[in-house]
Parts: sequence; structure tokens; C-alpha cells
Amino acid sequence: MSIVIDLDGVIWRGSQFIDGVDIALAHMRRKFDQVLYVTNNSGPTSIELLKRLRKVDVIAQESDLITSAAAVVPLLNAKDVVLVVGGEGLNEAVNLSGATIFKDENVFSIKELIPQIVDKNEWMKITAVVAGIAPNISYRQISYATLAIMNGAKFIATNDDATFPIENNLVLPGAGMTVAAIKSTTNKEPIITGKPNAAIISLISQRSQNKVEFVIGDRLSTDGELAKRLNANFIQVLSGVSKERSIEAKYVVRNIVELLNII
Repeated sequence: MSIVIDLDGVIWRGSQFIDGVDIALAHMRRKFDQVLYVTNNSGPTSIELLKRLRKVDVIAQESDLITSAAAVVPLLNAKDVVLVVGGEGLNEAVNLSGATIFKDENVFSIKELIPQIVDKNEWMKITAVVAGIAPNISYRQISYATLAIMNGAKFIATNDDATFPIENNLVLPGAGMTVAAIKSTTNKEPIITGKPNAAIISLISQRSQNKVEFVIGDRLSTDGELAKRLNANFIQVLSGVSKERSIEAKYVVRNIVELLNII
């Protein structure tokens, strides 16, 4: 059987690992035939995430890692020209799909932007807008995204999580901020690839051969709902975003380390 484990809020918060997580993960690897690490965070590349896992003695392969960015790949094709409103993880996914990433000139004022839009019309080449967590989001990007989507481009989002957890029990704006900005200007709903939606479920089901016993996560709306859709047991950890205990969870624990004596 397989177990699905979230990253942010479960294995780490920001740059800090949960105390004792290396021991907990070693236990999971002994207990289950397969451990899948599944995250809605589309910012880092796969290599960056795998390197972080190695710091807690997890020698995972790319096939053990599923991200909301990876779930974007099947929705694109080689003919697409994609505006990426997000980080390197999304750029990696678009490159894997064979699509072309839209490149535009940097402009820093509306006065400079308008001639780019009106005279050059480069934005009309965009066939898909892919949005994720975007710390460097700009007015220019939202402008191009708005124009492209209203011109018929596909609108794809990795997730709409409002926040993500960092150190000292704090949270920062998540991909939901990016998605909300584009939704507000286009009045369009995106196809969402991350947990608990169909695109990422398809990847999990393929990798696990439909044999997921547990989903460990911190967020009820994503991890809890994912467990339900996979017909798996949900284990809620309170070390991440959600502090409200789920009545549907099989177990509710302070952190993943507490599971050593449970499963």
C-alpha cells in the first residue's frame, strides 16, 4: 500500500524542518510499500524539492514526488505559447510539456506598457496562462494574462490556496492571491491542477496503482478532500495552516512525529 505525504506544514515550515521528521519519515518508508510526496507548492523545481528531502535522509526519486506544477503538463501541448505567472517550478513544467514560454519586454510603467500592448500585439500569441505562487508578480503580467484569457487563452492554476505556512507559526500569501487577481479582471474560473483536483489525482492514481491507504496533510480543503476522493484515510497534522480539527480525519495529531506510535 501507499501513503501520500504533504510537504509544507507537514515536513517543514518555511526553511525549518519539523523536529524529528527524519525519524517519522524513516518509519513511513519501512511501514509502506510506497511513499509519495505530494505538494501544491509550484514554486520550487523538482530537483530543489528532492534536495530538501535529502536533508532529512529521504533519498527520493522524481517518481516519488508529485507537484501541482507537474499536474499542469498534461493540459498543455507543443503548440501552446504559455504565459507563466509563477516560479521556476512552473517554468520547468511548461518546458517538460514541450510548449513555448512567452517572453515579453520588461516595462515598469503603464505609459511604457500600453505601446507594447497596442502596437506590438505580442500578447495575442499566448494560448495558455498558467498561474501559481508568484512572489514577483507584476502589473505587466496581470495585464497580459487578462488580455490573453479574454482573447480565448486557457486559464490554468496550480491551486487556489490562500496561504502557506512558514517559520514561527506564520503564514504568507499563496497561489490563491495570484489566481484571485486574474479571476477578478477576467471573470473566468481556472482549471485547477493541484490537490484535491482531477489532474493531480490522476498522477497519484497512476503512481500508486490506486492503492493509497493514508493521506497526511495539514489543510482540510485540500488534503482532507484529496483523501476522500482517493478513498483513503485522512491524517490531519496541526503543524501547518489548519488548526481546526477535522471530524472526518482518521487521526488528528500535533505533527507527523506523533504518528510513530499510531501507524
